[in-house]
Amino acid sequence: MEVNYVGNHALHLSYNINENQVPFASVPAVTLANSSLATQNSLEFPNLKSFTVNDNIGHSNYNGLQVTVRRDFNTRLAVLSNYTYSKSMDDGSSIYNFSAPNGTANSQYPVDSPYRIEDVAPSNIDATHVLNVAVIYTTPGPWWLRDWHISPVFVGHTGLPVNITQSNEIPGSSQRPNGNPQLLKLAKPTINGASLQYFDSATDPNFPLTASGPVYNTISGVRTQIVATGFGNVSRDSNRAPGEVDVDASVAKDFQIFRRLKFQFRVDAFNVINHTNFTSPSGSLSVTEVGTVATFATSSGFGKITGTQPNRTMQASARFFF
Repeated sequence: MEVNYVGNHALHLSYNINENQVPFASVPAVTLANSSLATQNSLEFPNLKSFTVNDNIGHSNYNGLQVTVRRDFNTRLAVLSNYTYSKSMDDGSSIYNFSAPNGTANSQYPVDSPYRIEDVAPSNIDATHVLNVAVIYTTPGPWWLRDWHISPVFVGHTGLPVNITQSNEIPGSSQRPNGNPQLLKLAKPTINGASLQYFDSATDPNFPLTASGPVYNTISGVRTQIVATGFGNVSRDSNRAPGEVDVDASVAKDFQIFRRLKFQFRVDAFNVINHTNFTSPSGSLSVTEVGTVATFATSSGFGKITGTQPNRTMQASARFFF
């Protein structure tokens, strides 16, 4: 058995910064005016549009306990297992949406300001518990049963983070709502049409989240602010998707043909037990104005899981090697 601690602290990581944005102090006046002219005139460089630059200002840290157990029972049976208990934190996990399992989740206000550096949270790739177990067994017996290599592999990990977002009411933001996101997960997910309702439905009268502003609605012909300007208190990557369990296996044998020429027959099975692993639920909310109330009730897709990871897949292969 081997036990290790692994720690890592990284600085100057790549980060996309929005430049030439509406100053935060000007947001109430600009959003109340609700015109492209007011927005453009409020920019630091009003003759230019907003743009994005890449700067090395990101940071992260990782702490992990790793336990490895190896055991060779004899020449025919060996087991290798590894367990990791870890935490990965950063202020922005990726500059590309496709490179994170559940998409990029960066600061609510990705401008080089104090609001950005306050958004340190679990990384998009943070899996608290990870367990891997691999076994290799070589069969004894007569020639037609002997020396078949059977290799099952178990891989399991707890769920990856899900970022809860809402409509961007502040220019240049990636806004999140207010409330307690830990109340979102249903004790027992339910079937909802062709999907699985994993988080509470946004149509629930007791839905635990409310919109962050500024939110406006036209009341008696007057554009009226119904939610004050401010960022949501829901943290980045606040919730978790379902975990995953996967068992793969292979069976293979090498046949001696002539001297150094050998023939190998192999069968591989992925997700051999055909266990259903769900994709992540939607964490996107849309703000709708109803009188003096801002609601998420029209966010029909929120909290729903609409897909699964691949079912069992099997393949057979053969090759000559020398």
